Amino acid sequence: TCIGAQRSANTPSLFSYAESIGARVVLARTLKTEGLGEAQAVLARIMERQAPFHITICCDVFAAAHAPGVSAPQPLGLDPETVLTLLRPLFASPHLMVFDLAEVSPRFDADHLTARLAGILIFSLINTRTGSG
Repeated sequence: TCIGAQRSANTPSLFSYAESIGARVVLARTLKTEGLGEAQAVLARIMERQAPFHITICCDVFAAAHAPGVSAPQPLGLDPETVLTLLRPLFASPHLMVFDLAEVSPRFDADHLTARLAGILIFSLINTRTGSG
């Protein structure tokens, strides 16, 4: 499952491959124009399986204003609050086994914005899992 991909930032062959293996892709544009419903439904199906799952957040999914320190900054990327709204139910799941962050590039990170965003994501995960927030 991939949430927040952008056609302009990926190759057609990558989307073809995802389709060939049955991966579900919800585009960033869909989230912005149609709301979170489709992504929430896709993620709910993952949690309904009650099987272990792994979350990787590629920080280049975020708008460059929030995450400039990535290898592929996205002017039309997602807002962190949108992503956190999608993630919180997953963070609370006892089936979440692995969480990781990718695409944080300190040498490109203006004022450590991306590192701080990564810290907020980790903080949210910990607070959700411990019942603190």
